[in-house]
Amino acid sequence: MGWWGDWREQRERRLHARRKQEWWQEVKAMAAAMDGTSPVELLQRTDETIGRLAELMASANARSSGLTREQKSRSADTRELDRLVLSGEPPEEYLRDAVEIRRIGHLLDKEGGDVWMMIVASRAIDVRHISLSQISTCWDGIGGWRG
Repeated sequence: MGWWGDWREQRERRLHARRKQEWWQEVKAMAAAMDGTSPVELLQRTDETIGRLAELMASANARSSGLTREQKSRSADTRELDRLVLSGEPPEEYLRDAVEIRRIGHLLDKEGGDVWMMIVASRAIDVRHISLSQISTCWDGIGGWRG
């Protein structure tokens, strides 16, 4: 690998360790703000949420190429998606991923507002390489979130 490769690898490990430490501090602060939630429980729940978001976004991306123009329009209509989230009625198959992504955004907003949504989005970007633009589009209009 050579000295350059070794240096880059060490730098990336230090950066990753620092980011992991920052993430833990953010989780501890958020857990303190959420009465009665332990940081470990919050971290575990958040990592599960991030995993689910990654699955849903991958599924939505894979499905999008087979959608009609009208279906694409409906799957991007945040008012319609929110209506389905709030009503609890089962969405049509092609809308399921988008409705679930919105539901997760609403839950995060309810737990900790925009700050918590941004912390979770940041973690999803770091760990699962989900794009910020995709998250922003999906969560547009939830709380103070703007896509």
